[in-house]
Amino acid sequence: MDQKGQKKLLKDLPAKFHEILHPETVEKTKKVWEDFWQLYNVISDWTPGEDQVLSFHSKAIEWGKQLLNMTGDGYAHTCPITPYIHLMIYHVPVMLQKYETMKIFTGQGVEKKNDDFRRYLHRRINRWDTCKSLLMVEKGRRNWSHGKGHKEGHQILA
Repeated sequence: MDQKGQKKLLKDLPAKFHEILHPETVEKTKKVWEDFWQLYNVISDWTPGEDQVLSFHSKAIEWGKQLLNMTGDGYAHTCPITPYIHLMIYHVPVMLQKYETMKIFTGQGVEKKNDDFRRYLHRRINRWDTCKSLLMVEKGRRNWSHGKGHKEGHQILA
């Protein structure tokens, strides 16, 4: 599932919880998802509002408490607070206040390049000289993005 699909799922699924969850867990589960959606929107915003940045820590702590209270309601986790959740609750607020956004730390471009290289590696590359092949792929990508990759007689469509 791509990032757009994940965002859509995170946003739209809580409205369908009454169809798939036990009635006694619907409201608590829905609240956890909706509150996480609000936190996620602050983290993924290039320019979150000052009030969002200042209230992020208290909202994240409250969300973590909600998550801890989910135990016993059909959830088997003895401690649902993972290292990632700990980071979101205690370290992301400090970084938001210092840098005003978390988007500058995303590795999306690097991840995309890694996905492309892996695809080439497994489908098209001469495995006798993998490093050279990957460098040639990167050079080709750069040439195409700068309009230098067209063959003689072909025009670049703008």
